[in-house]
Formats: sequence, C-alpha cells, structure tokens
Amino acid sequence: MDPKLDIEALAESHRLSTAIDRYYSQISRLNLTYLAVSLDLIVLHQLPDVALFVAHIGQGDRLPGEYKLFRGKGMYVSQAELDALSQSGTTDLFIQRPDVPMFTQYVEELLDKMDSVSPMADEHKVGLLRKSAMNVMSDIIATPSAENIQRGVKAVSGFVYVLMRDPKAYQLLLSLSSHDHYTLQHSVGVATTAIILAKKVGVHDEAGLIEAGVGGLLHDIGKTRIAKEIINKKGPLDEAEWAEMKKHSLWGYEILKDNPQVGMRAKLAVLQHHEDSNGTGYPMGLRHEQVSIFAKIVAISDIFNAITTDRSYSKAKPPFEAFKLIKDKLMAKVDPKLYEALVHIYGGKSD
Repeated sequence: MDPKLDIEALAESHRLSTAIDRYYSQISRLNLTYLAVSLDLIVLHQLPDVALFVAHIGQGDRLPGEYKLFRGKGMYVSQAELDALSQSGTTDLFIQRPDVPMFTQYVEELLDKMDSVSPMADEHKVGLLRKSAMNVMSDIIATPSAENIQRGVKAVSGFVYVLMRDPKAYQLLLSLSSHDHYTLQHSVGVATTAIILAKKVGVHDEAGLIEAGVGGLLHDIGKTRIAKEIINKKGPLDEAEWAEMKKHSLWGYEILKDNPQVGMRAKLAVLQHHEDSNGTGYPMGLRHEQVSIFAKIVAISDIFNAITTDRSYSKAKPPFEAFKLIKDKLMAKVDPKLYEALVHIYGGKSD
C-alpha cells in the first residue's frame, strides 16, 4: 500500500472519530436546542433528511435567533456548498433537538463503517463504541422499541467485531467493564464482560459472542415495566415491591421474545440470569443443569460488574475483592467454571 494513502486514511479516520466523539458530547447536553455537527460528519448521499442550520456569529452555544436555515428537509447539499463553508472558516452545521434520534442513527452507521488503521485508532474506536452503546441503552430504557433494540444489537456487534479483528482489543474491552459508573453504564459493562467471558470459555463464533453481549446489554430491560418509585427507592424493598421487582426478567423476555433481531440464546440470558444453581432463583426456580450457559455468563457478569462499580449505597471494590466476596457469599448464584474463567481473565488464580 502507498504510505501516503495509509497516512491519508489514518487522518480521515481520526477526523471522523473526533467528530463523532464531539457529537456524542453535544447530545448529552440536554439544554442545547441547536446541536453542532462537524462538517466532517456530513457525508453526501448518506445524510439523513434533517434541517441544517448555520450560525451567524461567534463560537460556542447560541440562542435560536442566532441561527439561519442552511438546508431544509428534503433539500440536497452539494460538495461545492460544503467546500464554500469550509473555505469561509465554518467548521460546524447545526441540527435541532427533535432531529437528534434520526441523526444519531446516521452517526451510528458511520461508526459501524469506520475502518481502524492503527492500534491507536482501534483504541479510539472502542471508546466511541462505548459512547454509542451508552446512548443506545439510554434510548432503550426510555423506549424499548424493536428499532432501539436493533440498534443495541448493532452496538454489541461493534464490540465483537473489534475483539475478533484485533486480540489487543481484549484489554480495551476489559477496561470498559471495570471503570464505569453505575447506571446505564452497568448494562454496557455487563455486555462487555459477557463477550470477553464467553470467548474465554469457548464461544468463538461471531453470532454467539453477539448473543452473549446482547443478553448482557438487555438483561435488565424488563425493569422498564416496573414503577420508577420501586426502581429508585433508596431503602430496602418491602415484600410486595420485591415481588414486583422479581418480575423484570420475565418481562424482559416478553419484550424480546418476538424480536427476530435478538437470538434465542440472548433471550434466554435475559429470562434466566437470576436463576440460582440450587433452584432458589427466579422466575422459574431452575436448577444448574436447566439454565442456559449464556444466562450463566450474564449472571456472573452482572454480579461482578455490580460489585466493581460505584453505586449510591456502596463504593466499588477492586476485582480481587469482588472475587473473594463472590466466593465467600455468592457461589450459589454463579457457575464455578465461569467463576474460575473470570478470575483467570483478570490474571488471578481461582484457588
């Protein structure tokens, strides 16, 4: 390959990844009515049908009155127009808040197609994949629609693609599941741990790794049907509230069961991830041999991620303190062989 082309490809990848990173930072700022999108994100013939605006003056956040329409919905943007904007010193166009969902799906497609041409680019892409998965998970919790769930499957596929393409990405993914704050990130952390653990115990096909990750990402999707008062309660749940909470795995399966984008192994992981080896779990009281291996992978990933991340009522524990806690008090809830494998992933010994 021509070294010049390689450098140009790296520069293009860096520009695009930087633009995507900035876009995700913009959409998280809910006070913004108009959101900046870099000209580097404007790909002709792929751009969604959204209105685009230019800013009159200055830089930074602007009031709506300081924007003027550049392109209305249904209108074409030419390369000559983009070149003219760039030559005038314009770096950004703007979209309105209601168009964020459509534009975000377009950005996710760009991310999915973005090639990494160096280990640094791979590391950057993993970070962007995490932000994408976080954004998707936020939308799934708000609206667990088939469309949003399909976006979740694509987000997990991105992690699997990076892992299978570059063995060094193993450690990059591992870091994602160890240093997240506990909210939406928990689901992303469980997904990444599930992918890594599944690969460690012999799941090498791409479809299987994706199902492990999707099961992890969506394991608590049933909680979207539980009253927020129960989900957000500070103190312990009473008997009735706990009975309601325990329905979330069954409701998660109900949400996913007819979705052709989600494989059966992922659906079983959502349904069975709270079953215990001695038959005292829920929702069906299954014993060890009756539970899907994918559910067992998600179960230990869920427990491990919960212990190793900060929550409102407890500080995160380091991985090996988490392993000791699991071994001393929670072994009835995990598969011993998966426990050993997870310890080995972190460089420890299980005995």
